Amino acid sequence: MTYKQLEYFLAIAEFSNMTTAAKKLNVSQPPLSYQLKLLEDELDVKLFTRTGRTLHITKEGCMFQDKALQIMELTKQSVALMKNIGKEMSGTINIATIPSVCGYILPQTIHTFQQKYPSINYQIHECNSFRAIELLDNGIVDLAFVRAPIHQERYQNHIVQTPFLKKSQKDFFVALGSAEFFEDEQKDSIDLKELAGKPLIVHRRYKNVLENFCNAEKIPLKIVCENDYIVSSFNMAEANIGIAIMPYTSAMLFDNKKNLLVKKISHPAIDSKIFLITKKNHALSILTEKFIRQFMENYVLP
Repeated sequence: MTYKQLEYFLAIAEFSNMTTAAKKLNVSQPPLSYQLKLLEDELDVKLFTRTGRTLHITKEGCMFQDKALQIMELTKQSVALMKNIGKEMSGTINIATIPSVCGYILPQTIHTFQQKYPSINYQIHECNSFRAIELLDNGIVDLAFVRAPIHQERYQNHIVQTPFLKKSQKDFFVALGSAEFFEDEQKDSIDLKELAGKPLIVHRRYKNVLENFCNAEKIPLKIVCENDYIVSSFNMAEANIGIAIMPYTSAMLFDNKKNLLVKKISHPAIDSKIFLITKKNHALSILTEKFIRQFMENYVLP
């Protein structure tokens, strides 16, 4: 398997057409077809099926595409790292982040870092915590911002203190929804029992946490929607589908929407820490270390 074969495969997968892929790669079609056949023979799977001139990627092809993209990205990062050794601070910092961090903290950090090192580029992967951890484990990113729960023993981790919270204040959970779902609009907080039987919208990462609290308190849950992104929870709540359950700092990303109420869940107290994580026993570039140190000066608890 060669780098060129991966490049050819990804172009074919992108365009689903051999002729179009060949034009993009600036090669003739026969070598492209030949390299694809060699790759399929080596892997002993069919990566595409054909209908007329259209190529359809197979299930095995989709699995291989994900890995091929990772290999290509790692190759680019390795080349860039070697080229910048011993040179002035330049290069790329690869970061995976949840929306809570990307919405405010990360842009502020990048802006400050950019003043010191204007030649730096940034590759930002905004995603959920599951995907952020996967990108870190696979070496696609240098650091990741995720929410608990995580296997803390697997990573070098630091608790992030966001500017929306007072010093050492926990990132408590809130119920976010339109007024029709709450008995008392004026109350700032709410007991979890008051949400019994009401339609709830829950981020999949927090479902088990919420269920454990509800089972302990014998509170019947009515989850009408599960999702993988906080913004989806917000959009569902704004459409009056139900009450979204999320951390306070996530809700603050949408505090300009005055038609939705945000109520602290005071009992039982639920919180979700944000972590900055890197791989344990993994050497970071000087560039990444400097970026992390600057971030920790402002947003990591001592």
